This record gives sequence, structure tokens and C-alpha cells, in this order.
Amino acid sequence: MKISSKTSYGFRLMLCLAINYENDYVSLKDIATQENISEKFLEIIVATIKPLGLIDVKRGSKGGYKLAKPPHQIKITELFDALEGAIVSYDISENKSSETYNSQVVSDYWRQMQIVVKEHLDSKTLDNLLEDYKQKNENQMFFI
Repeated sequence: MKISSKTSYGFRLMLCLAINYENDYVSLKDIATQENISEKFLEIIVATIKPLGLIDVKRGSKGGYKLAKPPHQIKITELFDALEGAIVSYDISENKSSETYNSQVVSDYWRQMQIVVKEHLDSKTLDNLLEDYKQKNENQMFFI
């Protein structure tokens, strides 16, 4: 399965907003600099995510972006679906009578894989990513 840059960057954007959930609004320029992502590309991602009601936007000098709801209420699957589309896209023949046993077995395999991936994404929230981030940060050791 190949994940697009748009989806990967979108998740990084949302993780930045989750990290700052208790704080003030965050500018896209700050996120772009921190994550080394084009600000223009982040604007495209925000335009995709905003209609889902996951992000609040505040205009002005102290404006920016913030999660519209707590990280534990944002399911990974809704974010993934908005950014990436279908989890597994497998085009099966419309003419079922011409399907061979091999094609039926392969089709079943792809459908099973789609179910497993969907169940995994459905079971996770943005809070899970945030916890992973916190755990990785706690495990960092700095020596001077």
C-alpha cells in the first residue's frame, strides 16, 4: 500500500495541532518551518481537511489553526479517507460469470486486506499518534 505525500503531511499537520491543542492557534508558516513542508502544500491539505470540521481557523495577526475537537475524538480513518481516499482500491470484473477461480481467490484476498486495514484505522484516533509522539520524546536522551 502506498501512502501519498499529501496524506503523510496531513497527518504531520494534524499531529502538530494535537501537540498544541491546549495552546493558542498555530500558523501554517510555523508548521511548515518546523516540519519542512511547503506552506502552499499545507494550504491545500487544510482545504481538504477543513470541511470535515476537524480544524478551526482564526484570521488575523494572532490567528492560525487549531483542532476543532479533542484529539481523542478525531478518528484516523476519517482523516485518512479525506486525504487518501479508498484504503485498498481493487477493480474487480463487472462480469462475474467470466471470473476464474484464481480471480475469485485474489479478489477475496484484497477484500480481506481492506477489512483488516479499515479495522485498524477505525480503532485509532489522533490521540494515539499524540501518545506515540510523547513516548518518543520521553525516550530521547540529551547529553551535553
